[in-house]
This record gives sequence, structure tokens and C-alpha cells, in this order.
Amino acid sequence: MLLTFHLENSRDCLEDLRDTISDFKKDPLNPRIARYGAIVAWSICDWVFKEHGSHLGYTELGKLQEDIRNACPKIEYLQNLADSLKHKTITRYIPSLHRAYKKKGAFSQGFSRGFDISGLMLEVHDGRELWFEDVIEEAFSFWDDYFKRNGI
Repeated sequence: MLLTFHLENSRDCLEDLRDTISDFKKDPLNPRIARYGAIVAWSICDWVFKEHGSHLGYTELGKLQEDIRNACPKIEYLQNLADSLKHKTITRYIPSLHRAYKKKGAFSQGFSRGFDISGLMLEVHDGRELWFEDVIEEAFSFWDDYFKRNGI
């Protein structure tokens, strides 16, 4: 029995991620949309494993997740966000994110990033700051390509 409203397979999850990114682009300071996008982007691993794991040569979800993180390292940041939301704190591994926050800029969203604009940011442990939008888009591009390469 599926308890996911309209999501029935991994392809539906990918389309849900596409729609979530579209919603986020319309409201790029909305952390609720960002959190949901992170959950979907990371959860696709589970869906792919359940539906296609054996065809792809996987017998353990953890191995697929490891390979996905290695192929697209920024997905690990989305895993950190999803796990933090689910468990409040991460205790089973050391997260690669230091924090996720809303940056308050001096200029409105209509300006380019060359200006001090507001945005949802991810700070990794080495001190780099990444735009959440870039990370989620990279994750979508990775998954879209992964599905095409593997006939999903």
C-alpha cells in the first residue's frame, strides 16, 4: 500500500523534485519548500533501490547511497538536511554541513548574486557557502541523467 498521495514510483519522485524546484524558484526564500526538496532529492535513493536495485546491481541500500554521494557529492548536503529534519540531530554519521540558514542581503531578489541579495545558504564544514538553489538544481540534473543512463 502506498501512503504517498500521488507518488507511485521513482519517476514520479523525480517529477515531484522538478515541480518543487519550480515552486522554490518562485519563492526562493521559502525554507519549507527547500526542506521538502531536500527530502525528495535524497529519498529518490530509496525509491530507486526498491524498484531497480537488483537490476542496477545493488543488494544493499547503503551501497547505492554511497555510490550516489560519490557521483554527486552535493547530494550529501541534501541528505544532511533531510536527516536533520527527520531526526532533529544527526548522530549516525558526521554531517558535511555546518549549517543551513537564510542570508539577509541588502538587495532584493531581482538583483544578481553579484549584489548582496538574500537567499537560502548552506555552509559546509570547510567554510564554503553554497546557494541552496544551486545544490538542489545540481541534484536534479544528476538524477535526471542517472535515470536516462539507467533506463529508469
